[in-house]
Amino acid sequence: MPPRNDIDFKHPLIPSLSEANGEDPLGIPSTSLTFPALKDSSLTSFVRNDGSDFMPYYVYIMCNRTRTIYTGVTSNLEGRVLQHRSKAQAGFTQKYDITKLVYYEEYTTALEAIAREKQVKTYRREKKVALINALNPKWQDLAEDWEPNAPKENR
Repeated sequence: MPPRNDIDFKHPLIPSLSEANGEDPLGIPSTSLTFPALKDSSLTSFVRNDGSDFMPYYVYIMCNRTRTIYTGVTSNLEGRVLQHRSKAQAGFTQKYDITKLVYYEEYTTALEAIAREKQVKTYRREKKVALINALNPKWQDLAEDWEPNAPKENR
């Protein structure tokens, strides 16, 4: 199943593509990618734009201070980001100190999220950077407030 392009994402820090410049350099429709707004500051309790509850799935991109990129998929974005930051599992993100969430997309099914993750993982670095820059040009840490007591230099 191909990834959906009709999901409306919103994020309080980042304008939608249509608000930013009206066009997407990757050819994704301008109505499809804005980030989801948080409800009760928890990623585990989302409500769709139409008010119905659903279990979200996420494709996300994280980086380190030198902008080494990691792409992943999860059903618990907040928990997964905290796992990466705590270096709970040995691997790429631990080795390269990947701790900063710079991009994510939300899907309503695991199949859609997995298909999109596979698609993004095939992109060359330049295309992934363009994807991040289109919605988060300053590469802000979108999960900065999830650990209020964590020192910034560790991110």
